[in-house]
Amino acid sequence: MEARPVSRGGAARRERESLPGGPITLDRLDDPIVEGVGEHVTSPYVETFWLPRLGPSATWMLRLAARLTVDGPVEIDPDVLGRSLGISGPHGAARALARLVDFYCAVGGHGRWLVRPYLAPLSSRQVEHLPEHLQRLHADWADDRSTALDVRAASAVELES
Repeated sequence: MEARPVSRGGAARRERESLPGGPITLDRLDDPIVEGVGEHVTSPYVETFWLPRLGPSATWMLRLAARLTVDGPVEIDPDVLGRSLGISGPHGAARALARLVDFYCAVGGHGRWLVRPYLAPLSSRQVEHLPEHLQRLHADWADDRSTALDVRAASAVELES
């Protein structure tokens, strides 16, 4: 069964925030491109730069989903899922999942959710919304990363010669 993306409108958000009764299915949203350029959801990058954008509940939901789905899809009661993150109540897990959908970190609805185990680097627009000290830190990270990529590219060219 394929998860269907849900639009970002108000009615869709309310639909996403009310999970169906009974267990939901969590699975990985594998994306080779993002995995090639991105960072695992447990990385310091996600903790430092994505956390202020997603919020703590959604960030922990990402990490928990990645851990739960290492060996394939899992069925879990939404209330248990929420309580595992310290967000109880009928809508705790649903709100965290909806936040992930809002930031394209997950797709789903209707009881099935695909969650990314890797996140792409923040866009320049997203970086602009970070506090200034994190914007500077992100610029340093990007510089270091591009230098590392240049070194790897140069090494690859040398190996081919």
